[in-house]
Amino acid sequence: MMDYRKDIFKVVVILALAVVLAFMFFPAVSFAESVKSIVIAQKGDVVSLNPLLTSDYASSAVYHRIFNGLLKYDENMKVSFSLAKSYEISLNQYITIDTAEIDAAGFNKIESACRSLLNSNPLPDYLSAEEYKTLDIAFIKHDKNVVLIRYNTFCLSLCKLLESKAGVPIVKTEYKPEFNIALKKDVLWHDDKPFTADDVIFTYETVSQIKKIPAYDSYNISAIESVVKNAGGGVKMTFKYPTPRAFEAMQMPVLPRHKLHGQDIFNARFNMTPIGTGPFKFNERAFEDYIILSRNEKYFGGAPDIEKITYRIIPNESIMFLELLQGNIDIMQLKPDQFVKFTDTPEFENRFVKIKYPEREYTYIGWNLKNRVFGDEAVRTALSCAIDKNGLIDKTLYNLGQISDGPFYPSSWASNPSIKNQPYDVQEAKKILSGAGWRDDDQDGTLEKKFDVRSFFGYNDTVEVQRFEFDLLINAGNKDRELCAKFVAAELKKIGIKVNIDTLEWKDFIKLIDSTQFDAFILTWSLGYDPDISSIWHSSNIPDMKKGKFGLNSISYANTEVDTLLDEARQTIDQNQRTKCYHRIHEIIIKEQPYCFLYIADTLYAVARKVKNAKPSQAGIFNNIEKWKIEN
Repeated sequence: MMDYRKDIFKVVVILALAVVLAFMFFPAVSFAESVKSIVIAQKGDVVSLNPLLTSDYASSAVYHRIFNGLLKYDENMKVSFSLAKSYEISLNQYITIDTAEIDAAGFNKIESACRSLLNSNPLPDYLSAEEYKTLDIAFIKHDKNVVLIRYNTFCLSLCKLLESKAGVPIVKTEYKPEFNIALKKDVLWHDDKPFTADDVIFTYETVSQIKKIPAYDSYNISAIESVVKNAGGGVKMTFKYPTPRAFEAMQMPVLPRHKLHGQDIFNARFNMTPIGTGPFKFNERAFEDYIILSRNEKYFGGAPDIEKITYRIIPNESIMFLELLQGNIDIMQLKPDQFVKFTDTPEFENRFVKIKYPEREYTYIGWNLKNRVFGDEAVRTALSCAIDKNGLIDKTLYNLGQISDGPFYPSSWASNPSIKNQPYDVQEAKKILSGAGWRDDDQDGTLEKKFDVRSFFGYNDTVEVQRFEFDLLINAGNKDRELCAKFVAAELKKIGIKVNIDTLEWKDFIKLIDSTQFDAFILTWSLGYDPDISSIWHSSNIPDMKKGKFGLNSISYANTEVDTLLDEARQTIDQNQRTKCYHRIHEIIIKEQPYCFLYIADTLYAVARKVKNAKPSQAGIFNNIEKWKIEN
């Protein structure tokens, strides 16, 4: 039998020599240097890469690179075009007359009465001179007893004026906004199939039919009446009622009909191997480890400079930071202590750029307004005055944040620039509390107040002495809120108020808040891109567990004027009109202090210097990632 071992040994030696010679004459090339790539760290893995099925941060950070909607927000939070090329908006007003059928004479009476109002601008406060000049209104007999008035402007005040002057008995009036949307041509899916209006219609019909899909609520799909093709090959989207969130609905990512039609969308293979129209294509994934996207060379907005994006899943923030220092990742979100303590070195600054910008959320204390103590506006004002919010930001956030001045994002058009939070003034807080009847008569360090108590079982009316002591709820496992609660307790102790910090597991914490069985709590509220805050401030959203009614207005805030203004702002897309409503709401809420608004923390990032054009943005640091440049 032949011995092959000597021959194998010779082959191994030759291969080894070949490798050595290759390194001698051909310098080694790093893969990272030959490819314009970046590595982004994430704490959690994606739930799904189908944008209709989830809205968690980890998933959305990836799928927003793969998919497009008809519209999008730019870096300044202005609505801009994506798959849509343009749109025209009209407002359809359907007036149902209290009669079996309206004849020609009756129809002419309505049209004549309305048009007579338009000889001059009837609403100069709502219609600009330019809008009035281009105003076009059509009157159409829509049904036996229904008149359709079609406007090329979105002014509900004008609609209601014409309705009131029509001179006929009216049963009901409906307002239905209509968007005629032209689509961009030559847009391709990642598999080179053409994007068409059929894809748009399929996506919206799918979400409308399966209401348990997360996109149904997050994109306000319940407000859409229909999506159909228009004469130009685009789509006509009609809404059931006026809503400023129409523009959010048109930002829902569009899915390919040819990949998902007839499939169970919840279990489709597509959900983990998606096909989109976006600037990056899905390439590869290892669960709980990484996701790789590659450049879309045929992207309709122009091929990105970045050839490859790797999302690495690293749950431990300390390990993530070590990986950053070792050069294994290029971008990560930092904690305040990391941003301040561990990055202030020449070496780090030579390799990375530190970026910070305000988060789209605020941290606050919610007072239970059903509690007789916190039901007093003077008490709430005093509590806000007694908390040094700048000191809180310094102690808990290393001064990486700003005082929250109310329920809107500071740079939003909805925020009233003249409104500021209560200033820190301990003496003023003590004075207000004293005026509200709170005194430390027994000199034990805690304030008391006498409350009248109604008689019962034949006893005479009497009084009850109540100490100013309350429970402040926080959820377990959140270090920032724990530090915040301790700071607040120490501040209020200075003015004679005892705060008991009650730390609960999240499910128990939320259960108490939903049932309104609390004194006060600390939470963070994430701000949507549209400033509608009805879900937490409208009285219709006060929860009542006994009646099976759920809502996010857990503090039981009720103000008739605020309700009216919120309703008005939700029924128009006229930003000038909405601005007036929200500025007044801002003024009322800060005066009444139903929340103690604390701070807006900064979002903190470290970005490798090879990445160019990454910058702070109201829409987030990754909003324009397709415009980034890589310099290796």
